[in-house]
Amino acid sequence: MTLSQRLKKLLFSGISHGSGKDNRLASCFIVFICTALCFVSSGCTGDQKTNDTNFFSLNLNKPEVNGREVILNGGVAAPVERIEWDWGDGQIVKHHFFPASHTYKNPGRYEIKVRVFDRRNRTSEKSVAVEIK
Repeated sequence: MTLSQRLKKLLFSGISHGSGKDNRLASCFIVFICTALCFVSSGCTGDQKTNDTNFFSLNLNKPEVNGREVILNGGVAAPVERIEWDWGDGQIVKHHFFPASHTYKNPGRYEIKVRVFDRRNRTSEKSVAVEIK
């Protein structure tokens, strides 16, 4: 009899009908399933980052460009812990909320990436391009 057949038999016929080894195995299996269901239903993800773009509604406005300074505003329709700004020139700023500003040293085309994190470390990201003259 395979392991999965034994587990099905134990789970559907009652744990007390199996041997001690079978009972321990079935108990471990039940604990594993219950733990997995807890993680899935409550969103428990530990420290791992998981993308859940349906959770966030992240909006970015058109960037305001004043010379080499850029001001970017937007909003998030969910509680967030922090926002991370990648300005596309090597500078990444964490823990800054809307609006955010940045001054570029050189002219060029840059892609600004904005990533928001909630307390469960779920993320959503959007980007916008800006031309600095």
